Amino acid sequence: MENQRNLSLDILKIILAVSVVFLHGHFLKDISSIGYFSTVEGLFRLAVPTFLIISGFYFYDVTDTNKLKKWIIRLGSLYLVWMLIYSPFWLNINNIPKTLFTLFNGYYVLWYLIGALFSGVIVYYIKNLSKNTHISLILFLFLMGCLIQLIGNLHVFSGIIDKAFNYNPIHRNFLLFCLPFFLIGYLINKYDIYKEIKITLPMLLICLTLVVLESNLNRIYVSSTENLDQIFSLIIASPALFLYFKNKNLQGKTKDLANLSTAIYLIHPMILIAIGYYLTLNKTVISFFTLGLAFIAGIILVYLNKKLKYIL
Repeated sequence: MENQRNLSLDILKIILAVSVVFLHGHFLKDISSIGYFSTVEGLFRLAVPTFLIISGFYFYDVTDTNKLKKWIIRLGSLYLVWMLIYSPFWLNINNIPKTLFTLFNGYYVLWYLIGALFSGVIVYYIKNLSKNTHISLILFLFLMGCLIQLIGNLHVFSGIIDKAFNYNPIHRNFLLFCLPFFLIGYLINKYDIYKEIKITLPMLLICLTLVVLESNLNRIYVSSTENLDQIFSLIIASPALFLYFKNKNLQGKTKDLANLSTAIYLIHPMILIAIGYYLTLNKTVISFFTLGLAFIAGIILVYLNKKLKYIL
């Protein structure tokens, strides 16, 4: 018999998965620069941090080494299965260093899985540090990642240093990106913050407005051509988004919505690659087309996952 679960968070995960699809499809890029930056370089950037907060929140139940081992095997197996599925796109026996680097950093969206895995292990071993130490660590790591990307996009330096600052794995990695948000989720559960802080819809809208505002300030003053997926307002808006949905507390028993969100997240890159290879469409059409196919493929994967383990 399935345990009760908060379906409101599963609904949030579906919204986040849709955001990731539209982000990678470059939604509105062919229509409006303001619309593109407000969504793809703004609101849709909430997706991965919020996914990490959700993962960290539930990781609080990992209370001993046996549970940690099971958690590592579960997430590690999921990562390896999908790295194998995507191996034709990254495996290159003629370039072993690059292949090994991709294996340990993740191909395309799979960087999230390996980042969450490393974050969980770290959080388990630092969980007994003081609240102030945890908060200081979160702020330091998050701000460091944001500043590295900002300096890179402003091209403060030149040559190899500039290339390093603009290389995603330097700033968007498990330490500077995944760990801060994963730890936020863990602390929200540990200290019952979701019971103490009630986020209302007006409060959430203010937080989302900050994200849109910052994304457009980046468009005007930083770069109108480069990605800025680590923006400062995420540290406020992502927890607010999580808390808003967490407190809706819609109870249910099925995991199908949660599995569907995972399936959409994991399968949509393959659909995007196939569409790009066979069709020539504008970005907004591609976004909707990919989303529709990802939902269909996702439903199939949810069904298959009931027969085969570690697909989702």
